[in-house]
Amino acid sequence: RMICGHKPIGECPLVHHDACEPMTTSSPRRLLESIYADTSYSDSKAKDRRGMAVSEVLIKGTPTQNQAQIHGILPDGQRISFNLPPLGTHGAVLTHNDGGEDSNGSGMEKWDATIGTYTDDGYAVRAILADQCKHGRNNP
Repeated sequence: RMICGHKPIGECPLVHHDACEPMTTSSPRRLLESIYADTSYSDSKAKDRRGMAVSEVLIKGTPTQNQAQIHGILPDGQRISFNLPPLGTHGAVLTHNDGGEDSNGSGMEKWDATIGTYTDDGYAVRAILADQCKHGRNNP
């Protein structure tokens, strides 16, 4: 997992998942999860260019079994809140289902498997709003 800032990315964090080659043939599926979280230029109309937008990225769990949780407020006041899939050592995906409770009983929170994916028309699924609607942005 990589979390970075210092490069403004928009009004909420952007998550990107890349599949990695397994370390051995018996190794679990692995991901490189990148979270870009600099939202300093979220609202071009605001004097400080941020306005009311703010986001927080939390990592919960242990070094060998953990999960990113993201929540915050968009420039228009809508709240975002979502969890990413749980990861283990070297980016091993701890579950093989598409969201919900993880299948190995680790106690990780529910997550949405569409975060970090792209729609057919080129929009990145960037967040889940508090009312469970998806929030996207076109990334040319």
